[in-house]
Amino acid sequence: MFENRINQAKKLLKEFSADMLFINDPESIKYLTGLYFSLGRLFISGKSVELVVDGRYFSIAKKLNFLNVTLLEKDSFKKFIKKNDIKKIGFDSSFITYLDYENIKKSLEKEILVPINNPLQNLRLYKDKNEIALIKKSCEINWQGFLHISKLLKEGISEIELALEYEIFVKKHGAEKLSFDPIIAFGKNSAFPHHKTSNTKLKSSDNILIDIGVSYQGYASDMTRVVFLKEKNKTLEKYYEIIKEASFKAIELCRPNVKLKELDIAARIILKQNNIEHLFVHSLGHGVGLNVHEFPRIKFDNEDKDVLLKDGMVITIEPGLYDESIGGVRYENMILITQDSHEVLYPLSF
Repeated sequence: MFENRINQAKKLLKEFSADMLFINDPESIKYLTGLYFSLGRLFISGKSVELVVDGRYFSIAKKLNFLNVTLLEKDSFKKFIKKNDIKKIGFDSSFITYLDYENIKKSLEKEILVPINNPLQNLRLYKDKNEIALIKKSCEINWQGFLHISKLLKEGISEIELALEYEIFVKKHGAEKLSFDPIIAFGKNSAFPHHKTSNTKLKSSDNILIDIGVSYQGYASDMTRVVFLKEKNKTLEKYYEIIKEASFKAIELCRPNVKLKELDIAARIILKQNNIEHLFVHSLGHGVGLNVHEFPRIKFDNEDKDVLLKDGMVITIEPGLYDESIGGVRYENMILITQDSHEVLYPLSF
């Protein structure tokens, strides 16, 4: 599996007009090797592939039998370039810092650096059966965590307490970590899409926005639901029903060869009909994989708007409405694009 992914990465060299790829993004290295290193370098040329790690990871990395593994040295990069007669070096311009870029430049003689924005983007976009299984398990753990904390909702509990209960539960049930800091927002706090979970205590009149995700064997999940305690705010309750309708309209279009912008347009039509589109302040969704936020981003007017849905893509659909005077609502699901349709990875009944 990983050998095949590396072979696919080699094929990118021609597309990028490069003799080698320099990969140092830990998630991309994990995608190509199956192992995560906080410090690692992967050199890929048409002739050879070399994984360079420091002493902490060397014995683990040596178990990989489909590539060369060497200890990180000051001149590791130079040695590989000379050995493989490299002239053009492709690097991930979305990940490498300017300082790293300058240091790489200093180590070169006549070689040319070729900036590539996220070179593995299209490889990582389409998930294989193994990745899909891991993502589904990640979603399952996440959903169980949501059901668990839903039972703990009572007046007086704080956002932070609820977030902690969630984290303990999901880690006990197989999550290796959270895919992002949970957004637990009570009442008017929910009007801020990326509210920082606080010591705010729950009141009977509050709505509760819960945006959560875990990582399972490297693969992320993401979901949002809104729960009403006792005294429902009628406007927010109505808003929640409207964004659910908008979400379902977008999900209905999820099938191969549909442009991303069509999903966003479909959701916005529902919001326009209710004269509340101005309360929708972010994109409709994003890709999910090794990172919780991956290519593409779903919006009718952004650079990814004409990307076509394809079998194996995993995206979120998450319309939201935010009014600082009363609060906000968001409804988020993860969608797997299949050969001729789609699969929603969370129950839609809640």
